Formats: sequence, structure tokens, C-alpha cells
Amino acid sequence: MRATQDDVLFGGARGGGKSDSILGKVAQHVGVHGAGARCLFLRRQFRQLEEAIERSQKLYTPLGAVYKLGDMVWQFPGGGWLKFRAIESWNDVEKYQGHSHTLIGVDEAGNFEKPNPIDSMFATLRSPTGVPTQMILTANPGGVGHAWLKARYMTGQTPLKSFADPRSGIRRVFIPSKLQDNPALLANDPRYVNKLMASGSAELVRAWLEGDWEAGLEGKMIRMDWFVRYSAPPARESFDHVAMSVDAAVKANAWNSANVISVWGRCGPRIYLLHVWRERVQYGDLKTAIRDVARQFNPNVVLIEDKGNGSTAIQELRNEADFRWPILAVLPVADKVIRMSGESPAVQAGMVQIPAVSASSPT
Repeated sequence: MRATQDDVLFGGARGGGKSDSILGKVAQHVGVHGAGARCLFLRRQFRQLEEAIERSQKLYTPLGAVYKLGDMVWQFPGGGWLKFRAIESWNDVEKYQGHSHTLIGVDEAGNFEKPNPIDSMFATLRSPTGVPTQMILTANPGGVGHAWLKARYMTGQTPLKSFADPRSGIRRVFIPSKLQDNPALLANDPRYVNKLMASGSAELVRAWLEGDWEAGLEGKMIRMDWFVRYSAPPARESFDHVAMSVDAAVKANAWNSANVISVWGRCGPRIYLLHVWRERVQYGDLKTAIRDVARQFNPNVVLIEDKGNGSTAIQELRNEADFRWPILAVLPVADKVIRMSGESPAVQAGMVQIPAVSASSPT
């Protein structure tokens, strides 16, 4: 609450009160700057805002603030406001060109694979009335953005000590978060620690409990030497089941994840990675690739993530008579790190095989 740096990362253990810290900072900011306070609460996806909005109602209603449901905006008695928004694509970032904000809170910044969309929002931090501006990020270790957050805010820096970005001059600080900093959670849910311990690998649990960004997640969650290399896969008829998985990006922008199609075959207890297609392309090219890969490998099922372009592909391909492969729409319920932690024991046991390294396929 006392931090005055331009760019603050409050991150570490799960349950450390990080989301509340943004909501509390907004209340403080509005209380000090009144009508000049223009605040923004951001998440990677709209559906992730639900819990924060519910929590804000408990905090802001006693202050006399009014929530406009359709606009997802809190209007405070002094004239300041807070908007809840999401950045799901580059188009969402472009909508803010010309906007002015005095405080931006990015909750769970580790859900952003790259910092580009967050960095673009710095251009909207400005005030026509001279209100000090600030960006606040919260994050847990282990997300898809673990590497860039660690490199930007922690590598070579001392926690709680301000430092300047060498290129922009922006003043930054990393404030560690630990579960012990939130005694109310532990008092109300004494077994929360047990739940965390059951939710992932030893490295991931250590990172979540202690807020440890050095828990070796990059090197211990999955290691290349755990995979068995094969020179030639079994024949198609040898597989008990072949599954094709489609992860469709929202847009073909550089900061978005690429579209990925992978094909996996199960032969007894062993799993073989048979093919990977990975490109940043427009929807039409993605749909063509889905058809081409399906014809090549004749999968028993095509798994397509049911969001963005994936939802469109599901609807269109199901209605096309010449696409004969069954489609299963899937929507993961946890982030990639949690899902991977559940599968890493099988990889470590040598049950997953991938193509051997060759001159034509070096990775």
C-alpha cells in the first residue's frame, strides 16, 4: 500500500492476498485523488474476473460506491471509478488507445506468456490533472509467464528495493508474497496448506507455499532426458488409440501463443508423440491444417479447445460431411503448470516417447 514505484510486482505464494491488494490499492487511490482516479483491473480472460468482482462488492459497497453491472464499473462517491476488463487478444489492447488511467492492476500476470500486452498498457498511464500513475502486477510462480516475470523483477535485484529499468527509466520493485502474510485465510481454512500439497508436483507446491520463484520449475517440472527417443514409431495398426489435439490461438499476433496441432498414439502403456504442427496463422489456414493432419494420421478422436478460433472450428467441422473424424470439445479447468505437474511422473518413468533427434529435426 505504501509503494510509489511506477511498476510493482506483488508475487509469490498462493493465498497471499494478492487480488485483495489491488482492490485495496484502488480504494486508497480513489480516497486520495477523488474524481481524478481512473482505475483498471485486468485479467487475461473475462471469466477470470468473477471472483474479483464478487470480492470487490464486499469491499466497496460499505464505502458508498455503486456498481454498474452492464458496464462492469464501480463509481465511487468522490467521482473516481474502477473498470473490470480482460485482455484476450491484441484487439483488446488496441481498444485502449487514447484512454487515460491513473492506476492499472493486472491480476495473475503470470497468465500472460509474454509481457507485450501489459507493456502496451503503460501508454495509457497518464493523468490530465497530475494524479500520480502506477501499474501493479500480481502473480504466482509457475505460470506461463514465470520466466519473463522472474527476469524482469527478480534477476539481479533485491526484493523490496526500488530499481530503474535501464532502457525506459521506469522505477520498479518486487514485493514478495507469502502464505503466512494472510493469517485470515489460514484461520478460516486451516487445511488450505494440505490442499496445496495435493495439487501439484513437489517443486510447484514448494513455489506456491513459500512464494519461491527459484524452486526449479523450469528444470524439474519436465526434463528432456526423461523422454524416450524413438527412431521409428510403431505401425498405425499397432496403436490402441490415436488422438489429435488442437490448441487454437485467438489471433495470429506475435504476442499470442501459436496454433498447435499434435498427434499422440497409445500402444499399451506407452504414449508416442507422432506429429507436431505449430504456426501463427489466420483461422482459414488453421482449419486447413486440421484437415490435412487428420487425413494423414486418421485419429480416433480430434480434441479441440473450445474457445476462440477453436470454438469456430468445432462448429464448422462438425457440420461438414467430409470431415469424418469425431470431434471432442474440451475446456481445461486448470492452468498448464497444474496439468503438466499431474503428467510429469509418467514422463519421468519413461512412458512417453518422442522422435529421435536428427539433422532434419534437431529438436
